Amino acid sequence: MRTLLLYRHAKSSWDDWSLDDFDRPLSQRGQEAAPFMGDYFRQQQLRPDRVLCSPSLRTRQTLDLTAPDFTPGFGLDFPRPLYLSSDLTLLHLVQQVSDRRNCLLVVAHNPAIHSLAVDLASKSEQNEHRRRLERKFPTAGLAIFEVTPPLARNCTVQLLAQ
Repeated sequence: MRTLLLYRHAKSSWDDWSLDDFDRPLSQRGQEAAPFMGDYFRQQQLRPDRVLCSPSLRTRQTLDLTAPDFTPGFGLDFPRPLYLSSDLTLLHLVQQVSDRRNCLLVVAHNPAIHSLAVDLASKSEQNEHRRRLERKFPTAGLAIFEVTPPLARNCTVQLLAQ
């Protein structure tokens, strides 16, 4: 049994239309939301020992603002396929992580992260968290799964109040 954390990046800025999508930074709202989620990680004692983060600027900024004090020495990778990936690509990357890891954090983008979370949640019992997740996976949203590969159990979802 391990914990899988699916985390959508915080709100990005659209102030500079000349920027490539890959290089868009966080908005002021995103810069405030990510540390809020970092507080949630600490309060819930969510300590990833491996992180897969999309290499885009907004996902890296989200991670930096959320996780300044994650466990020293956690494995951190920025696989290019996480940027604008499909839910199947996300699932494939997650499945490649060793089962010896206790807690895996994936920081990525919609629609893929939402689609994967809904698919995993469909394997858990129907509850309010699942219904909320099916409706929307907001920016700086976090879905928490206790996973016994290949199925997810006990889906809980913490969504940032917008």
